[in-house]
Amino acid sequence: MNALAKAKQSMLEAQGLIPKEPTLEETILARENPPPLTKEEVAGKQAADVAGGDWGPVFIYGQMLSQVAWCSLIGRMPEMRPCWLRGYERRAINRSTFAGIIKVVEEDGSVDPDCLTVGQAVSGLKPFERRLLDSIVDDGFQLIDAICQPLDDLSENLLCTTYVWRQDKYPDAVLKQDWDQDGFNANYEAEFVLLCADAMESYQTSKMSDEELKEKALRRRREMTGFEDEEEFKPEEEEEDQQEEEEGEENEDDASPTSATSPTSPTSPTSP
Repeated sequence: MNALAKAKQSMLEAQGLIPKEPTLEETILARENPPPLTKEEVAGKQAADVAGGDWGPVFIYGQMLSQVAWCSLIGRMPEMRPCWLRGYERRAINRSTFAGIIKVVEEDGSVDPDCLTVGQAVSGLKPFERRLLDSIVDDGFQLIDAICQPLDDLSENLLCTTYVWRQDKYPDAVLKQDWDQDGFNANYEAEFVLLCADAMESYQTSKMSDEELKEKALRRRREMTGFEDEEEFKPEEEEEDQQEEEEGEENEDDASPTSATSPTSPTSPTSP
C-alpha cells in the first residue's frame, strides 16, 4: 500500500467511515477478556450444562445388577458402588422376571431401620443413558429420591434416586419371597439383554437422518438376502414382472394342444 492509499485510509478511519483495524495488543486483550454473555446465552449455557451433566447416582437392586445388561443398554459398564438402602425390602413381583422394593413400616408408621436392601449405586450416567434406563423399567415402578449408605463407609449418606414398586396401586403383585437373582441369571438374563439392546438400537435409530435410515435398511436387507449390490425395491416393477409372467403363461397355453385326450394322439387313454 503506497503512502497516498495509507493517508486516505487513515482519514476514512478518523471520520468513522470504515472500521479501524485493531492492534496486536487489542486483539490479545479481546481474546483474554471475551465480552459478557447475554441473558439468552447464559440460559442456553446453563441448559447445555444440565443436559450434558450427571443427574446423580441411581440405586439398583434387581435385573440391572447384570453387567451384560448395562453393556447392551448403554455400550459400557458404569461406575458402581455397593450400598444398602434402609427401610425397604426387596420382593419378587408376581408373573414377571424382575424385582421390586417396598417400604417397610412399623406399627407407629415409622420406617423400619433394620430392614435393608443391598444393591449398587450407579453414578456417572449421562442424561440419555438415564432415559434409556427409564425406558426399560416397567410402569409399575415409581422413581423416588432416597438416601443409601455405601458399604465401604456406612457413615456416609449418599443422595440418590431409585425405583420402588407402586404397592398402593398393585398390592397383589408383590410376593412374599425375595427375588431370585440366580434364577434370573440362569433363565431370563439372555432375554433381558436382548431387550436392553433393542432399547439402545431404538435410541440410535431416532438420531439418524432419513438417508442414514435408508442405508441401514438396505444394509440389513443385503445381509438377509446375501446380495451385496441389491437394487432398491420398487413395488410397481414387481407388478410389471408378474403381469409379463402371466401373459407368457397364457401364450404357452394357446400354443399347446386343446385337449390332452385328443383321439389323434397315440397315447390317449380309452374310455370305459
